[in-house]
Amino acid sequence: MRVRLERARWVAALCLAAFACSGDDDDAAGCPAGADAGEELACECEDDERGVQRCGTDDTLSECDCSGESGGESGRGSSGTGGRDASSGSGGRSGEGGEGGSDASVPPDEDDDAGSEPGMTQDGGVPDDGGGSTLPDDGDQLAVCEDDDDCEGDLACYDEGPGQHFCTQACEEPADCMDLAGAEYTCSDDGLCEVVCENLEDRDSCPDGLSCMLVSGPGPGGFQFRCKYSENAGQSGSGETWSACLAAGDCDDGLECVGAFGPIPGYCAQACEESAECTAEPDSGDIEPTCEQIGPMPSARACALDCSADAEGCPDDMVCGFDSRCVY
Repeated sequence: MRVRLERARWVAALCLAAFACSGDDDDAAGCPAGADAGEELACECEDDERGVQRCGTDDTLSECDCSGESGGESGRGSSGTGGRDASSGSGGRSGEGGEGGSDASVPPDEDDDAGSEPGMTQDGGVPDDGGGSTLPDDGDQLAVCEDDDDCEGDLACYDEGPGQHFCTQACEEPADCMDLAGAEYTCSDDGLCEVVCENLEDRDSCPDGLSCMLVSGPGPGGFQFRCKYSENAGQSGSGETWSACLAAGDCDDGLECVGAFGPIPGYCAQACEESAECTAEPDSGDIEPTCEQIGPMPSARACALDCSADAEGCPDDMVCGFDSRCVY
């Protein structure tokens, strides 16, 4: 349920920023479709913490409450007809939750995976398949880190936004970052060398292994994109067709990342013009890939798994989404 609410929140945020969902340019964010007045939804606070915001009677969301003192529901239980997205009751797995649904107001323990979506970790990331990570961890430039102690010399741990953090050179001005190879670095407001990129499809700006990821927004500065290691970077099988992705850089050359929304993963897929080009079949499930329109532009097409006729036929770790396509 947390993953479904996260997806609904990010969809609402993206629509608000583009003024494309309703045409309303009010400052207040609108409630996700299907949300009831008084309902509390999950939202993101600083340091990757979670808060709640309430859906008002005028169909707008309150500011995110990060105090940890707000009670009540953080989301609604499944009604038995829900799909991937909490904003829709059609096109998803039938029979999930049963009458009355599951109680999303009590989050599962951090050590208990019972409340997770199939194939997802508690924080919405992609699970480690047990093979370990191949990313560098030696404390040098671009090595993964948890905090500054993991980094050598004058390096510090860059922890802006979601994804895996990495060691990078400390700086006072952009000139301090000029000698770093692999990308065009600049100096962040926090005094760390970072790489600014354009959008989730930007493959060219980032150093090898990093992806262009959404780290903040919407807000006064708009959406902000920076190069980071995604949650599944370095894991066995990542980048292949039908594997989970958070940005285009997560996928092998020639593949696109379809359906990613902020911390909610999409999947790596072949671009196509007709279904005959969808030659890579998933390792599990019963659905043949077909060429589908992806997004609002008719020219944007990629291979997808249409589950409208078989909601239980998606590959392992994927579910039938609100748009009747298999998603993570």
